[in-house]
Amino acid sequence: MRYFSLLACSITLAAPVPRDLPPPEVTPGEYQTRWNNSNWTYTLNADGSCTGSAGACCYVGIWSWDSKRRELMLCESNNEWQSWRCYIFVIDREFKGRCIESANTGG
Repeated sequence: MRYFSLLACSITLAAPVPRDLPPPEVTPGEYQTRWNNSNWTYTLNADGSCTGSAGACCYVGIWSWDSKRRELMLCESNNEWQSWRCYIFVIDREFKGRCIESANTGG
C-alpha cells in the first residue's frame, strides 16, 4: 500500500527516491490519500477503473498513467456519471505532484 496526499490539486507521496534510481511509476494498487483534510482510500485497478472512499462517501472512475510525461489522469463520479470531475497530475521523482488540469461537467 502506498500513501499519498491530495491537497487542493496536489499530490505528495511518502518516501523520497534516491536520484540514481529511475523515478517511481504509478501502478495498480491501493493508495491511502489525504484530500481536503479527509482520509481516503483509492484503489487503482489494472483494467483502468478505480474507486475512492472516505467513510460513507464513495466515488467510481477511471485512471491512466503516462510514464513518458509522468502524468496521472483520474476521472471520478459519485452519482453514476451524471456528473464527473477529471484531474491530471504531473508526478515528480519523489512522488510529489501538481495538478495541471481539472474539469467537471453535469450535476
